[in-house]
Amino acid sequence: MSGARYRHVIDIDRPVSVQDDVTGDITISWSRCYYSVPASVLTGPGREHVVSGAERPDVDARIATRWFDGLEPTMRIVFESVIYEIISIDTDATGRGEYRIGCKRGVSHDGR
Repeated sequence: MSGARYRHVIDIDRPVSVQDDVTGDITISWSRCYYSVPASVLTGPGREHVVSGAERPDVDARIATRWFDGLEPTMRIVFESVIYEIISIDTDATGRGEYRIGCKRGVSHDGR
């Protein structure tokens, strides 16, 4: 696959549990684990569709990127200051060429 296919850049965060020293309460914080990942990002409303008999919910972004070890559905993607929650991760036929990620829009870093 040509590098021109991936004309966008995304960052990927992983959740980190943080325990309050005084109260013992646990909160989730986010830590950047992948920076400037080349990707193809298509944003806009999606529709429910059926893949292999499983219904998929609406998506706000469809992201394709080269396969790499370690992507998990608990992570989130940041594209143009907007946070996207990962709702599905599919791979190409080889299972190690490309990720196809369905995302729901969350909140932006700048409050949008």
